[in-house]
Amino acid sequence: MNGFLKDDLTVALDEVDRTASRIVTIYEDLSDLASEPEVAARLRQAGERYRRALVAFNHARRAAGQIPEVADPERAHLQSLWMALRSAVSGEASREHLEHALDELDEELRRAVAAARKLDPDPALRDALARLEQDLCR
Repeated sequence: MNGFLKDDLTVALDEVDRTASRIVTIYEDLSDLASEPEVAARLRQAGERYRRALVAFNHARRAAGQIPEVADPERAHLQSLWMALRSAVSGEASREHLEHALDELDEELRRAVAAARKLDPDPALRDALARLEQDLCR
């Protein structure tokens, strides 16, 4: 048992949910802050793709009897603001910094998914994790 009422699998699935939720919020916030319309559109589309995959993942969790944890939107908003500020301060390399930061978030999601898959969830959750990884990791 990890935590007071959660087993290791639930903790790992919560981490996948938290990470993916943060990524959704970051893409949405960055799309609002983007000065170029085509960049904003790409960021918005990526955020929508993450949101759809996250909804499907959480639907599978509920079907398996796992109740998703409530996300912390303030933390995600602060992280997206920090990423935007770092990109703005870095000047001409801002797009590269942003891409690197988004790649780091995808890697964090991959690690969270891998950790959950190692705990041998039931087949429906295992499939949901595989779909989440396939759909989201750039």
